[in-house]
Amino acid sequence: MSERFDHLVIGAGPGGVAYAETVLGRGESVAVVEAGSLGGVCLNRGCIPTKGLLQPPHVDGIAARTADNRAAIDSLRAGIVRQLKGATVLTGTARLLGSGRVEVAGHGPVSADTIVIATGSRPRPLEGLPVDGRYVIDSDQAVAPEHVPARLLVVGGGAVGVEFADVFEQYGATVTLVEAAARLLPGEDEWLSKQLVRGFARRDIAIHTATTVSGVTVEPAAGGDNGPVRVQLQQTEGRAEAVTCDQVLVAAGREALLAGLNLAAVGLVPERGFLTVDDWGRT
Repeated sequence: MSERFDHLVIGAGPGGVAYAETVLGRGESVAVVEAGSLGGVCLNRGCIPTKGLLQPPHVDGIAARTADNRAAIDSLRAGIVRQLKGATVLTGTARLLGSGRVEVAGHGPVSADTIVIATGSRPRPLEGLPVDGRYVIDSDQAVAPEHVPARLLVVGGGAVGVEFADVFEQYGATVTLVEAAARLLPGEDEWLSKQLVRGFARRDIAIHTATTVSGVTVEPAAGGDNGPVRVQLQQTEGRAEAVTCDQVLVAAGREALLAGLNLAAVGLVPERGFLTVDDWGRT
C-alpha cells in the first residue's frame, strides 16, 4: 500500500522547498523527494558557491575558497532542514506512474492530491564536447575546484561562462572565452556586454565571439601521460584556428532536468525542452 500525502514535491531546490513550506504552514501534509542534496542547484552548484568564488581571491588559494563555500553551504542546508520540519523527506529519484501516483526509488509508490515538479536544471551538453571530468569539465564540476589550470578555455559567453572566466583568471589562469553569438552576454543588455569586454581586455582574457568549437584533442606528452588540450575554433565567417589549453570548461547554459520522470504516464510532452504551464504554473 502506498503512502499518501496532500502534496508531493519532486525536487528540494528553492522552488520545491518554498512550496513545501507554504503548504506546511496551512497544516497540510507534504512529501519532498530529492535525489541529491537539499537546496538543489542554487545552493549546491549554482548561486551560492559561484558567488563565493567571485569574492576577492582567497590568500590561501582556490581550494581554501572552495572549503569556505562548503562550510557556508552546510550551514544553509541546515536551515532548509528547519524549513522542512514536518515534511516527509524521501531520498531518491521519482518516476510518475499516473495521475496522483509516483514511484520513489528505494521507498516504493507514493500518492498525493497535488504533485509539483521542481526538478531544476543541469548543464547543457554540447555535441562533440564530451565531459570527462579532467580535460573537459562542466559548470557543476567547476564550482568546487581544487586547483587552477594554467590555461583554461571556456566555451560559452553567457552568465555562467563569464563568471567562471572571471574566477579562474583571478586565481592565475590564462583564460580564453569562446561564444557562438556575436557578443558576450547575448541575452542581456548590449551596454553590459561592452563594459564586460573592456574589463576582460584589461585582464588579458582572450575573447572569441561568433565562434564555435569544432573539435577537441588531448595531445600526448612526454613520459606517456596525456598532455595539453588542442581546441579547434571555427568563426562564423569561415576562419579557423587552434588554441592550446590545459582544460576546457563547457558553460553553454543549462537545460530543464526532466529525464527519468516518465512524463508520458501523465500525458505531458515537453516543448523545446520545457514543460508548458498556465498562468498559475499548472500543467
